[in-house]
Formats: sequence, structure tokens, C-alpha cells
Amino acid sequence: MSNTFRALALGLVASAALAQSPCFDTNYGIGVGRGDDITLPLQVIGFAFPFGGATYTDFYPSTNGFIYLRNGAAATVPSSLCCTGVAATMLANTVGPMICPYWTDLNLTIANSGQVYVNSTASVCTITWFNTIEYAEATNTRFHLQLKLYPSGQIEFTYTSNVLMRTSGDCVVGVTPGNGAANPGASDLSIGGASTTDTLYEIFNNTTLQCDLAAQALTLVSTGPLTPGSPINYAAGACPIAFPPAFNTNYGTGCVLLADQSFYEIFATSAAFDLSNSAMTFLNAGTGYVTLPGLTTFVAPSASATTLALGDDTAVAVPLSGLMPYGRSGLTGALTVCSNGLVSVAAGNTTGFTPSVATFLNSPQTAWWCQHDYNPALTTAGAGRVKFEEVAGVAYVTWDAVWDFGGTTAANANTFQFQFELATGNVHVVWQTMSALGNPRLVGFSEGGTSADPGSIDISAMLPTTITGSYGLLPLGLTATGTASPGGSVTLTSTNMPAASPFGLVAFGLLKFNPGLPLGISMPGCFQYNEASATVLFLAPSTGTTFTAPTGTAFLGVVIQAQSAVYAPGVTPLGFISSNGIEITLGT
Repeated sequence: MSNTFRALALGLVASAALAQSPCFDTNYGIGVGRGDDITLPLQVIGFAFPFGGATYTDFYPSTNGFIYLRNGAAATVPSSLCCTGVAATMLANTVGPMICPYWTDLNLTIANSGQVYVNSTASVCTITWFNTIEYAEATNTRFHLQLKLYPSGQIEFTYTSNVLMRTSGDCVVGVTPGNGAANPGASDLSIGGASTTDTLYEIFNNTTLQCDLAAQALTLVSTGPLTPGSPINYAAGACPIAFPPAFNTNYGTGCVLLADQSFYEIFATSAAFDLSNSAMTFLNAGTGYVTLPGLTTFVAPSASATTLALGDDTAVAVPLSGLMPYGRSGLTGALTVCSNGLVSVAAGNTTGFTPSVATFLNSPQTAWWCQHDYNPALTTAGAGRVKFEEVAGVAYVTWDAVWDFGGTTAANANTFQFQFELATGNVHVVWQTMSALGNPRLVGFSEGGTSADPGSIDISAMLPTTITGSYGLLPLGLTATGTASPGGSVTLTSTNMPAASPFGLVAFGLLKFNPGLPLGISMPGCFQYNEASATVLFLAPSTGTTFTAPTGTAFLGVVIQAQSAVYAPGVTPLGFISSNGIEITLGT
């Protein structure tokens, strides 16, 4: 290809890229540091970025509004270059190429929620100077800068509409390979054009050369990013925002994760089953079941009991007259009855006829089990059915003389009953005469989801004493719905909150602790994610609170941190568990 056609093709590519310049990306990524006159730790770009005839995989960000390109760390941490932008310094530097969205004396303060964020992906590396101010600037005016690097070598600078030089000193905006690059002289970046080399810059101050890039997105495209000295096409496009849109970001993790303590007995054969004419009671203690010898007796189905339309290896749902608590925080208004001897709080568990410990421990729904190959669909005279009725707040599910699959006489019948107390969540299992025919049996309780295998126990031997099993617990979570635009509201909701928790709180702060501060032996596995300058109490059944942003523009860009904690007696020594953190950014 001739040089003429090559230049034309590259020019067309550059023009197309320049025409696609976007505004702020609010997926900022990870905060990597803040402060005044600080070179932050080396960051990964996410791809090999071409510039000035070479490629670069890493960079050092400075809090003063620029980055150094690198391939690996420098022998010593390079200077943050306080306290004014100087073109000659930029051209002469030997650390690595400098890319300067806004090099001047900036300050990213804790009080202003200032931070440098980096979001490195395989398609773009985004660096954001968030809520920065000029050092010692009297009005403390916050603004944002953003730099994007693309695998093609394209560079984008984006500025909020309140970018303005307010203090003395110069600001340099531009790029250079450094290492003694020749000075081409300053350009006017706002009007667009092309440089003569791979160094391009403009100088601003607070008097005669005031910055004219506010509310602009400036795109730079080299005509040959892997050719030293290749000219750079540049153009500015409108980005008329004072601050990016309001948004919320989750970070950190809640506590605690407790595995369900399921228990079961597996009988290798039906003949080995030794619970005939006995009973077992599950007392719902809020954090687990206390399992005792049976406290109730068999209640024969009345004439008004419903015969369930169960085929072989099938399940049906039966409604309850109210909500029954189960597990640590569940409520159900129906039961799912499987023909093969298990009752679940919802559909989704097995309808299989062969007991399996692995299936039992990994069933998605909480269930009570007396699993075996029953067949309530037999048409043989005398073969029983599964029946349901609810009397005085107790739901009864009865296998009323249901024969084993393959049974041929009444000697193969099984009679047993689950009793569910709707108000308390207590569950009773009462066995009458059980068949000795057929395949294995599995008796037990498992909360929905995966639980550890405690091994088969001898229920008949243990029932004279107490068996205690705790419910599983998912970590406390905090979610945010809505955004904090002026006058807007963000609803903060605690999730996976234990049903027995009487109250909780949402802690608000301005300081982000990420990683969180471990809360020690009083709350093992839990972390604090802000300084908790203010707290809002909520009482059950409420699960959170609502934050309403102030009207007007004075607080745009402020970042509020939130985290919830709820009282969950017995879960931690202190009795509290905590959530992840949420960052609420006030914006437009």
C-alpha cells in the first residue's frame, strides 16, 4: 500500500473514532487511592496499549491528574509532580510516556469522597479522578476527570462542566512519549486538528489561558500508534454534565454463612426400619429444631379429609390457611407432598423412589422426609391413599394404609402422618404400622440448599434425648433501589435477615473501609465498611430505611457509605451480624 493510501486509510479510521467519543462511564471500578501529591501504586491496563512506537501494560496514576505508562514497576516510585503543570518537565521525563488529562495541583480529599478509580478490562482501561479539587481552592469546588485507553491506541479525556482553573499555576493537558521529546509548541485542543508529532499539549491558567474543555470529551487518535512520532488527530465533543448520573455500588461481603445442620437416618432395607408405632417432634426454636420424642399422637383422617390426586412418583401442592414459618427465616403458604414420603415447603425437590443421601443433602427446598417407594395410585382393593386436611391450625398429611410399590396384600401397607403447626412451625411425625417390604427408607429433615453430611444417626436410640439441629443462614445483605439525584430517594433493604431478628440498623458514613475492618471475636467473619457517623434504627418487620438526597446542586458528587446490621441472637457472640457495604453517589 502506498504511503498516500496508508495515510488516507488511517485518517478515515481516526475520523470514525473521533466521531464516537462518549461521555462519562460510571462503572468506575476499584478505588486505588486518594490524597495530595501522591503517586499511587502501579496498575494494570488490561491489554497492551500502543503509544509512541511501543506498547505498555501498566501505569502509575498521580493524584495530580496524569499517568505514567510502564511495563512493570520502576526502580523507585516516580514523582507525583507537584505543584503545577510544566510542558518541559513532561517532555523530558524518563519514567515513561505521560498522558495528562489535567495535570495541575489537585487534591483528592477524604472529606470530599475524593478517589482515583481504575476499571481495567480487555476492551478499555478507565481511570477516573473523582471529586477532585484544586489544592487550597477557596470554594472547595469538586469536579471529575476521566481518562480512557483503548487497545487501538485511542485516548479519551472527559471533563465535567465545572472544570475551571481557580488558583494560580499552570495546567497541562496532553500526551508525550517523554524521554527528551521535541517541543512542537502548544495546540488549541478544543478546536480539533492534527499534531505534527506524537507529542500534543495545551497549557491553561486562571488568567489569560482559562481552560475551555469543560463539559467536553476530547478524543486523541494516532495515525500510527506503533510508529514513533506518528501525528495525533484530536477533536472535542460536547459532554454537558456537571456530574455523572447518580448511582449505587456494592462492595464487601456480609456475614455470616452457616451451613444447615441436617440430620437423617438411612435404613438399608425396609425390614430394618425400627420407627413403627413411634413418634418424633421438631420444635421450632428460631435458630434450629429441638428434636424430641413425639409430643402428639396419630390423628385419623376425618371423612372430610382430601384424598390427594397423586400418581406413582409424583407430587402435588396443597394450600394452607395461613403462613407457616420454617427454617431460620422462611414462610410458606402451601406444602408440596410427594407420593414417596416427603413434604416440602415448595416444588423442586425429588419425586424419586430410591432414597439418596446426596439428593437429600442438596435438595433446593426445605423438607421433612420418610422417603420410600410408596404407590398411592394402586387400584387394588384395600390399597390406601395420601390424605390432607387442616384442623384448628394444624395441617395433617397422612399416608393412610398406602401400599409399597409392588405390594400385593394389606401386609404391605404403611400408615404414618406429618403434622404441621401453622402458628409455630413445629412439626410432628407419627408412625403407625409400617411394611417390611421393598426398598430402603430415609427419615430426616433438611433445609433447602446444600448442607454438610453429618452421617446417618440412629434416631430410635437418640430420641430419649434431645437432637438439636441449627438452620442454615445466608450472609446478611444490603440492597439499594433508586438513585440519589436531587430530591431522589434510595431505599436500603436488608436481605437474608433472620426471621427472629427484632430490629436492625443502617449505619451511614463518608469514609469507605474497603477492605473492611474485621470485627474480631465478638462478630467473627464480619466486617465494618464505614465509620458509622450516623445510624438509623428499624424495627421488624421493617427491613431497612430510605435515604433522601437533598435538593439543589450543592451536594452533587458527595458519596455516602451505608451498611446494615441486625440483631440475631446466638449467631455471633455479640448477637449481631452485618451486611456488605453500599456506596451511594449523589449525582444528576
